[in-house]
Amino acid sequence: MPEVTQTYILSKLRSAQQLLSADPNEDPMENEDQLVDQLDSASPLCRYQYDRTAEFLLNLFDPLVAKLQALATQGPVAAGGGSNQAEIQVVEGELAWLVYIIGAVVGARGTSRTSEEHEQLDGDLCARVFQTIQWVEMRQPVQGAAVSASPTLQRLELSLLYFFQYFRKAYIGEQANVSSPSLYQRLTERVGVSDNMMVMNVIVNKTMSNLKVWSRHEEIVDKSLLLFHELASGYSSSKTLSKLEVVTYTLGNHGPQQLPFLNESGNPRHRTTFYTTLTRILLMDDQGHMDFDVFMAPFTPVLQHLQAFLSNPASANPGPAREEARGLLMGVLRDLRGVCVGTPNRRAYVAFFDWLYPDYLPMFVRAAEIWWNDAAVTTPLLKVIYISIYIYISIHTHTHTTHTHTHTHTYVCVCVCVCAWVQI
Repeated sequence: MPEVTQTYILSKLRSAQQLLSADPNEDPMENEDQLVDQLDSASPLCRYQYDRTAEFLLNLFDPLVAKLQALATQGPVAAGGGSNQAEIQVVEGELAWLVYIIGAVVGARGTSRTSEEHEQLDGDLCARVFQTIQWVEMRQPVQGAAVSASPTLQRLELSLLYFFQYFRKAYIGEQANVSSPSLYQRLTERVGVSDNMMVMNVIVNKTMSNLKVWSRHEEIVDKSLLLFHELASGYSSSKTLSKLEVVTYTLGNHGPQQLPFLNESGNPRHRTTFYTTLTRILLMDDQGHMDFDVFMAPFTPVLQHLQAFLSNPASANPGPAREEARGLLMGVLRDLRGVCVGTPNRRAYVAFFDWLYPDYLPMFVRAAEIWWNDAAVTTPLLKVIYISIYIYISIHTHTHTTHTHTHTHTYVCVCVCVCAWVQI
């Protein structure tokens, strides 16, 4: 069986090498869905006589890393610079394939009996992938220029996200074993990562970096946000996330200046996903809503700017100012929808609605008057109204409480919103 899996791995590696040698701009792993299907089928076989498979993968991986390090001494390695780019791209493509297979093999941990030796082998393989992040950071293009980066660098980034997802399922997710001392012993020795919290710190820092550097690459943004969202979906992992410095910083600094992907027109639905995830992290603790106003503070300048524009009678006139306001409005509506979706209970929902009404909600009525025939504005506006009512009804239906006055207050606010919309 090890010979079969080794032949499969080597054939794919050689195929990638030949294709990239002929044209470095080709992407031999372009069809990731098909690739994932193949890896999901092959990876359980790789854990049969795992010591031989792991040794085989390490013997393929280490020479490629050594080759990249040698190329780095010959000239600039940043994407777009240096005369050795074609050679670098070939090696990156091979490395991306190996990162995919390592992710799949580690992720197949639950398909076979796990032993201390297997965890150590997982640790050896994972350490190599974590070391690859350093190379990627050296190669990263300048912020906003990622669309012109080499396809192999983009594929290497996507392979890392794939690896993180499968590592999460095997060692971080709610179904993973709580303790994996043998794995972390190896990771500590190789890369200085000693526990789940340090691993999640590496993963989340990489995710946030992607949202800055690759803000115009929709697939990388999409998969980065999905990974972040799924890390926040588990109880224990979300508790760990809330302790990370990078997450604490992001909770108070989440505007377009810090996260350029929010400014990209191709990322509208991603904004909602991002803010749903952030809000869940913030409010997972029963007392988390006490920091809600601080969390919402980055929205204030945008909403105040929109208020000033919409309160001006000239706001109905076409022009650059109106187009700017339209773009800001579409973005913030999607953001607020994400925040609303992320409210987990009555108290958190009331905190959100008290922040929104009466200070800002009437402004959306004026916006509907101006852009009544513009679906790009009315659709996210209606979705915010719909989801706020839906969550209110859900909470009111399933929660029995004696705090009737709070419910009444919230209900009146929702009715004001709906009635104002119906009158338009």
